[in-house]
Amino acid sequence: MGADPNAAKFKNNTCQRPPIQAFSSLLEICDYVWTLAGPLLLPKKDERQAMHKVIFILLLSLMTAHAGLSKLDAISMIESGNNDFAIGGAGEVSRYQIKPRVWRLYSDLNAYENQKISGWVARQYLSSLEEAFQKRAGRAPDDFDLYVLWNAGLSYYKRIGFSTRRVRPVIRERAQRFVNLRQMPMGGETTAVHPLAARLITTQ
Repeated sequence: MGADPNAAKFKNNTCQRPPIQAFSSLLEICDYVWTLAGPLLLPKKDERQAMHKVIFILLLSLMTAHAGLSKLDAISMIESGNNDFAIGGAGEVSRYQIKPRVWRLYSDLNAYENQKISGWVARQYLSSLEEAFQKRAGRAPDDFDLYVLWNAGLSYYKRIGFSTRRVRPVIRERAQRFVNLRQMPMGGETTAVHPLAARLITTQ
């Protein structure tokens, strides 16, 4: 009985596989794995093409169903429009508009315009707000709570009993914008077609 030519191809390709860093997305990794394993799983070419398309559609659905901005990205967008050099009315600094006294709790560096440093400081501060809210309110903060905490502070929110209905209108409006940015779906008319999707479309 002769050797399976597909098995030999799979073995040869595996030995020459590129490093994981060479892939730019999850879809490319899946595409590469399928190129290697597909011939073994489904010998017929039309079956492989059909299954490839099904896997692609499922992955794309999972990745785009709900993928809004991260917490820090949404804060940066609302607070300064992603302006690293923004200075607030009360002296707030960086794209995240952090008060200098709060900044100094986490860093002695004044590189407010440095995204890596400001992002690290913002992440630490946000984490402390989340933990403090959890202890005092007895529940985890949702996205609305997070923005109120960021903008008005824990003391203010505690003073009004952590009630979303008692939040000042201006803060409430901005908090709702934060929620929308966090929950907005990716996709739409401006979304570029992934190369793998384009290739599948052209092979139909």
